[in-house]
Amino acid sequence: MTRSKRSLVSSAVVVAAALVVHFLLIRWLAERNVVETIFAGGSHVPRGTAALALAFMVVRLFTALLLPGVVLSALGAWAVERWAEKRDAAKGPPGDAGTSPNS
Repeated sequence: MTRSKRSLVSSAVVVAAALVVHFLLIRWLAERNVVETIFAGGSHVPRGTAALALAFMVVRLFTALLLPGVVLSALGAWAVERWAEKRDAAKGPPGDAGTSPNS
């Protein structure tokens, strides 16, 4: 497996994992009305709930801001490698450069 293809596969795994964690956290937070609990203020908010809300915000920022760049970077590297392979294949085998049938 080439380096860019490996990068593309690892990016896909990261994307899938981040999206699964994002949707699991958003579902959990919505079912328990965590936003209402946090906005009510005071010391009644359990630390675990606040920690999961913070984790959701971090995952949300990661998926919204950083993940698209990671995906585009991996796709770009893969596309450049494919283009280079096609360019090299069109040139022909090495050693044929500079030879002509008239010499």
